[in-house]
Amino acid sequence: MSSKIVCFMCNWAFCLEEMEVPKNVNIVRVMCIGRLDPTIVLDVLAKGFDGVLMVGCKPPDCHYVEGNLQAERAVKLLKKLVALAGLEPERIKLEWYTPFEGTSFIQHLKEFSSTINALGESPLKESPELMLNILAATLGLGFFLEGRKN
Repeated sequence: MSSKIVCFMCNWAFCLEEMEVPKNVNIVRVMCIGRLDPTIVLDVLAKGFDGVLMVGCKPPDCHYVEGNLQAERAVKLLKKLVALAGLEPERIKLEWYTPFEGTSFIQHLKEFSSTINALGESPLKESPELMLNILAATLGLGFFLEGRKN
């Protein structure tokens, strides 16, 4: 069985190559990867996806100036949270991409898919305890982010 992957991709790093994406990958286009609420990434994992790839503009080329730096901080936090919850942090990856570089988007996707396939299906599907940990992490992260806005 092939792994189920969600790829959040910055609108400004988006290219037509995504039309060739394998069926096990869902592409979600966002205006800026740095503006993606990190709780959504945890929700995606809780809904049964095996991995989340976040693709943003290469620094310093962010259309919103610091979006890629915000994404980098969010991914570091997410990886720590999923590890504390008992899930492999390698299931979340941030990749810098520009349609003008030599490496294709599909190559990045194949590398991530290979990593996820090596990890196997998400253990959240079989472990209520892990699921509870991820849901608690999602709730805690939501409270943390809400408190930072005030």
